[in-house]
This record gives sequence, structure tokens and C-alpha cells, in this order.
Amino acid sequence: MTRARVRLRFVVALGVALAISRVAVRGAAPALPAPSDTAITSRSIAFFEGRLVQDPDNFMVAGQLVARYMLRFQVSANLADVRRAESLARSVLPLVSDTAGAYARLGAVYLTPPKFAAGYDASRRAGNR
Repeated sequence: MTRARVRLRFVVALGVALAISRVAVRGAAPALPAPSDTAITSRSIAFFEGRLVQDPDNFMVAGQLVARYMLRFQVSANLADVRRAESLARSVLPLVSDTAGAYARLGAVYLTPPKFAAGYDASRRAGNR
């Protein structure tokens, strides 16, 4: 048993060493989009908005769209995205049979602009489901 552990530790250490050496040989990490670049998220939002127009009762697409609005808000700090996410998260509630996830998402949206009372109420509802 101890030999197997020693061999496993050796293999893991070797893998880490190889990964570090590859990064060192390649140099700097690949160029990532600038933190203020919302173009990728905006394209994703446009895609999900188009899907939601095709099927307005699809709560899974609406949930993904709420998440994308909140992601774009983290970068752009535009409260219009939070308002869109909030109205969409509220509109999903009648569509789902298990509302715990929907209330949890709504609670997270409420906590973004300080609506602590509404966020607390939504999280309590999510816990009671």
C-alpha cells in the first residue's frame, strides 16, 4: 500500500513539474480579453434572448439569460442588466414546478443592488421548498 502511494506521489509530482515547465517554455499566458470587454457576454446574451423569443416559456433559457445579465453587470456595472435579470427571474417563478432554484437565483439578483429584505425573503422561500 505504501509503495502505491509513493508511486502515485511521484507521478503527481512529475505531472506538476511537466506542466510548470511547459508554461515556462511557452512564456506568458495567452492573451485574454480585457476585463472591461463585454463583447463575448453580449453575444451570449443576444443568443439567449433570441432563443427566449422563440420559446418564451423555456425557463432553462431564461435562467441562463439571468446568469449572463449578472455576468455582464460584474464587468460593466450597468444597473440596467440587474433590472433585466430581476424581471426575468421573477417571470420564471410561475413556469417552474420546483421553485427553490428560481427563488435562490432571484435572491442572488436581489442582493446585487442592496435589496436585502427582498433577498432575505427570496432565500427563505428557497430554503422552504
